[in-house]
Amino acid sequence: MEVIPLGPLGRAVRFVALAGGLAFTLVPVLWVASLALRPAGAVTFPVSLLPPSLTLENLRTILFTDLGIGPRPYLNAAFYGISCGVITAIISLMGGYALDAIGVAALGVGGLLLVLAPAGWIVRYSLRVRALGLAPSSAE
Repeated sequence: MEVIPLGPLGRAVRFVALAGGLAFTLVPVLWVASLALRPAGAVTFPVSLLPPSLTLENLRTILFTDLGIGPRPYLNAAFYGISCGVITAIISLMGGYALDAIGVAALGVGGLLLVLAPAGWIVRYSLRVRALGLAPSSAE
């Protein structure tokens, strides 16, 4: 497949789309971080994007005093998030290896759809194939 270079307008559109997506992603995260690092009483309407001064007092209150919830929920969330990511990566690697081992690339799009079809469809298909006598049953 030949790659066609973008002209100046195409590059500009791509840049604007990437910049918009980046802003859409980062602005809420920066806003929450800005609110967390404000001193007490600094959240007044209209709220400015940048706090007048930075402080870690809110975090200390939440994590290490009787008024807060402590670090345990955050440690639990980190543990579950990291373990789910690792488990997903391991299962994805095994699935990718299995698809490569059976030669999905040689099967084409139809073979890929057959391999990735929902489990219920696969069960119905295999029962129909066995009923037609095209495949041996496991009882034989």
